[in-house]
Amino acid sequence: MIRILCALAFLAVAQPTYADTIGVTTAGGDTVLTFFDTVIGWSFTANTDVQVGALGMWDEGGDGFLEDVNVGLWTDSGTLLGLATVGSTDGLDAGFRFAAIPPILLTGGNSYTVAGLLRAPDYYRAFTQVTNSPFITWSDSRAVNTNVLIFPTEITGREGSYFGANLRVTPVAPIPEPASLTLLGLGLAGIGARRWYYQKCEVSAR
Repeated sequence: MIRILCALAFLAVAQPTYADTIGVTTAGGDTVLTFFDTVIGWSFTANTDVQVGALGMWDEGGDGFLEDVNVGLWTDSGTLLGLATVGSTDGLDAGFRFAAIPPILLTGGNSYTVAGLLRAPDYYRAFTQVTNSPFITWSDSRAVNTNVLIFPTEITGREGSYFGANLRVTPVAPIPEPASLTLLGLGLAGIGARRWYYQKCEVSAR
């Protein structure tokens, strides 16, 4: 029995899980119909070293896009790091559809921009309340009217505007999820109880 408990405790520590989160989530705001092809997105700072595993786009109403959406991720200086094509059949999470990409490492303390090309006439979300992932901090909204996906340099100055693009991030350092912590706690508690039981038996036998 004690070997099993030790093994469970070891697995809880040796195989940590990584918490995958959406870059930002939104609440409230207005539905806006765009009459021009528009690159819409936002810039952010990585709070710690993270990996980006998917890029996404807001799907107003959850009924799909007029056309597939190209979404890009850039450094603060405009170097393209990754690209995804998000379609109407990609998974929907918190109003955003996400397409997986090869993992991209972002360095803590550096700034980046994520944006997507939305074809007219289609909808986006504006003037929302923004809630950051623990791993990044939203900086400002970006937008430019164009029919090609480019690095958006125009800062709108409107907090929570233009969603728009999104991303999924995972911390490079593992963060144990509650199930792992519970398993570790049960294993250690069992080992402690077993040890206490044998000590008690030894005292009684004297």
